[in-house]
Amino acid sequence: MSGPDRREAIISAARQLFAQRGYHATTTKDIARAAGVAEGTIFRYFPTKAELLVELAGPPVLAVLTHTAEAVQAADLADPQAVWRILRQYLGERWQLMFDNQDVIQIVFAEVATFPQLFGEFVRRALIDPAGPGARILQVLQGTGTFRPLPLETMVALLGGPLLALFQIRRAGLTAPPATGDSAILDQMTDVLLFGLTGRRMGV
Repeated sequence: MSGPDRREAIISAARQLFAQRGYHATTTKDIARAAGVAEGTIFRYFPTKAELLVELAGPPVLAVLTHTAEAVQAADLADPQAVWRILRQYLGERWQLMFDNQDVIQIVFAEVATFPQLFGEFVRRALIDPAGPGARILQVLQGTGTFRPLPLETMVALLGGPLLALFQIRRAGLTAPPATGDSAILDQMTDVLLFGLTGRRMGV
C-alpha cells in the first residue's frame, strides 16, 4: 500500500468508526486495525487522534470557501446582484456539503460538549485563520465596503449559524424538506443576511 493509499485508508477507517462508536470510544488501535496498518503508521500522518477528526471535517469546507473566494475575486462587488449571487452560491454549496457529510457533522456535534477544542480547531483552520480562504473573503468584502466591518467571529456566526440550525431542525424531524427542494429557503436566507429581517432591499 502506497503512502497516499495508507493515508486514505486511515481516514476512511476513522470516519466509519467515529460514526459507529463516537470519537472518544474509538482508539487509534481500532483505526489501525480497520485500516490494515500498524498503529504507529497513523501517527506518521496524524500526530493526534484529534487531527484525524479535523481532517475529516476541514477539507470539504475549505473547498467551498476556496470556490467562494474565486467568485469574490472575479465579481463586480459594486453590483448588488453579484454580491447576492456569491452569498447564495456559498450557502448552497455549504448546505449540500452538510448533507453529503452528515456522518462527520454529527460526529463533530456529538463531541463538541466533551471536546470543545476539536470544534475550535476546525473553526480556526477553516474560517478564522488569517491565511485561510474564509478570512480572505471577508477581508475583501469588508475592505471594499460591501459588508459591514464586523468582527470575524461575528461574521462566521452569522454566515454559518442559520445553516447549522436548519440542519439540526431537519435532522430532528421537526420539518421536512419541501417537495421542490431547499432552493427557496436558501434564497430567503440570502435575502435576510444581506438585507435584514425588515425585508428592505436596497438596489436589488
